Amino acid sequence: MIRPTLAGYQITIVQNDDWQQGMASSIQAGAKELKNTNPALDSLILMLCDQPFVDTWLLNLLIMAKGKDGIVVSAYNDTIGPPVLFDKIYLDDLIALKGAEGAKKVIQHYPHAIVEITFPQGGIDIDTIADYEKLNAI
Repeated sequence: MIRPTLAGYQITIVQNDDWQQGMASSIQAGAKELKNTNPALDSLILMLCDQPFVDTWLLNLLIMAKGKDGIVVSAYNDTIGPPVLFDKIYLDDLIALKGAEGAKKVIQHYPHAIVEITFPQGGIDIDTIADYEKLNAI
């Protein structure tokens, strides 16, 4: 399990008991926890666990690129995607997502607020053992 490896870190683990309802339920679980426990929250970053090239440099770049009504997206493979930074004003929009909807629905609803950063390695993800072996061969 992952939990034992996180012992000693000052983090909150949010368990999504409704995971079978779709991706939106995971986003909702995290966004609700942040809204309820961190009233001074400025922004949040949604990221995936299967993008091996996400690092602190990239996360800091997202933070530095944030504008007034910021949504900062990563751009790769002719698309935009995670990691994505959302200003706190979008928390309720993220909580309102349903079923298989992802954060891209919120991003598309506010095109005026988007800032893109280039993350060429963002399209590399590890979904299978073959993906992992291919990455190790590089």
